[in-house]
Amino acid sequence: MTLGAAITVGVTILLALSGYLATYMSNRVLAQREARLGRINAQLSELYGPLLADLKGGNAAWEVFKELAARVGPRFWKTGEAPNDRQALLWRVWITTVFQPRNRRMIDRVKARADLLLEDEMPDCLLKLAANAASYDVLAGRWDDPAFAPKSREDLLAPNQYAFPRVELDGYVPSAYRALKKAQQELLGKLGREARP
Repeated sequence: MTLGAAITVGVTILLALSGYLATYMSNRVLAQREARLGRINAQLSELYGPLLADLKGGNAAWEVFKELAARVGPRFWKTGEAPNDRQALLWRVWITTVFQPRNRRMIDRVKARADLLLEDEMPDCLLKLAANAASYDVLAGRWDDPAFAPKSREDLLAPNQYAFPRVELDGYVPSAYRALKKAQQELLGKLGREARP
């Protein structure tokens, strides 16, 4: 084989290898982006989306409850006064039929899909949510007793350290959801550009 032919063969082999490596690297990047998109989709659909829906629904329900509660007396949970009988009944009904089931659903979702959390550690607001729900489980157990008659706000409210973490949740859940939606859109854009011929 002549030197010219050897160079031609060598260049051909180098071009074939570089084409293979470029294709391999491109496919690898594409697979990583698709895997990342799959995780983000799961985070949105299986954790943060449902959490956001329950949080927004709970906030809307809270506004309705406050309007109804204002009709039966001052806000005992704010004033520190003992609730009247109508307030106590209204509070117990809303806690057991609206708020507690929603909070339990949120906690169950977090427990079932904690692998999808953005953080390596459980966010403090989610721990506070679990503590709040547990404290109302204890209170609701007392309310089931036919002899129960609330005499103070402590008979109806979780202790202050276990209050519902509304401000923290309202900051955390929508922010995480928005960050994931932004990352999702960016990945979809990159994948769309790469799919074009």
